[in-house]
Amino acid sequence: MDSGRKIINSNRQIVINSIITDISPLKNALERLKIEQNINDILFDLSDEIIFQYDAIKNTAILKLKNKNNSNIHKKFSLLSTKKLERYGIVDESIQKIEHYIIKLKNKLFLHRPIFDFTLHQIYNNKHIWWRVKGIGILNSEHKTVRMIGKLTDITNNVCLEEKSSHDSLTGLYNRDYLINYIKENINIKNDVKNCYYTLVLFDIDHFKTINDLLGHPTGDKALCLIADVLSAKCSCDMIAARIGGDEFAIFVPHIDARDKLKCILVEIIDNIREEGWNNHISLNLSISIGVSSLYSYSKDVSFKKLYKEADIALYKAKNSGRSRYVFYEYDETKTTL
Repeated sequence: MDSGRKIINSNRQIVINSIITDISPLKNALERLKIEQNINDILFDLSDEIIFQYDAIKNTAILKLKNKNNSNIHKKFSLLSTKKLERYGIVDESIQKIEHYIIKLKNKLFLHRPIFDFTLHQIYNNKHIWWRVKGIGILNSEHKTVRMIGKLTDITNNVCLEEKSSHDSLTGLYNRDYLINYIKENINIKNDVKNCYYTLVLFDIDHFKTINDLLGHPTGDKALCLIADVLSAKCSCDMIAARIGGDEFAIFVPHIDARDKLKCILVEIIDNIREEGWNNHISLNLSISIGVSSLYSYSKDVSFKKLYKEADIALYKAKNSGRSRYVFYEYDETKTTL
C-alpha cells in the first residue's frame, strides 16, 4: 500500500513523500473474510431457515429470510418493547419466553458461550406455526453477551405429527396411549400434599348403537364430539380427558381431596351432556354412564390396568343400575355409591 502526499520543497520543486507498507496479512485476512462471507451466503441460499442476529447492547434483532421470490430480506426489530411482537402473531407465552432469555443474556456472566434452544408459537393468517429458536452468544472480555447469532427453524410439521400421535382424530381429545403415559408420569411423582388423591373416571354413551343405527353414523360422530367438548370444558388445568375407544371416554383426576367435589363435577357433566344433546337435536335423552375407580393416595403406585379395571367394574354397575348415573368402585363389591 502506497500512501503519500505532494509537497513543494525550498527549491520550489514538486516532491511526493510516500510510505509503502506491506499489507499482505491484512489483504489475506480480508480475502478469507470474503470467502467465509460467500460460504455463509451460499449456505443461506441452500437453506429454508431464518437467520437472526441479536444485539444485546442495542436490544435489537435482525432477521435474514427469503420471500416467495427467493429474494433475501432483512428485517430489523427493536425488542425494547416485546409486546410489539403481538402484531406478528407471537402468542403471549412465547413473548414471555423471549423476555426471559433477554433478561438472562443481559444480566448473567457466562464462562462459555451461552447456547439457547427453545420453541416459539405464532398464529399468522389463522394458521398455527411453531419455530425452534437456537442461538449461540458472543461474549466480550467481561464475559457478558454482546451479540447472539442463531436460526429459526419451522417445526410445525413435527409438532403436528406429535400432536396427531397423542390425540384422537375425531374428537381432538387425547388418545389411550397418551392417557396411559400421563398417568404413569403423574403417579410416580411423590406429592407432599396430605389428603390428596388420584382416580380414573370412565364414561360411555348409553344406547350408542341405537343412535348410530337409527340416526346414522354422522349423528353418532356428532354425539362423540359433543361429549368431548363437555368433558374438556369441565376438566380443570391438571385433569386430562381422553377418548380411549369407540364411545368410551376417560378423565384422569390427579389431585382430589374430597369425593364430594368429584361428585359435583360428574353431576354437571351428566346434566350438560343431556342438555347439549337436546339443543343439538342429537337425541331427546342423550345420556352417559360413569364408573369411578378408588381414590388412591400418592403413597401408592397403582397401574393403569388396575385403575381401569376398577372404573370398568363401577361403570358396569352404573349400566345395570339404570344408566345415566355415576358409580364409585368399592372394595366390597356388594356396595355402590350413587
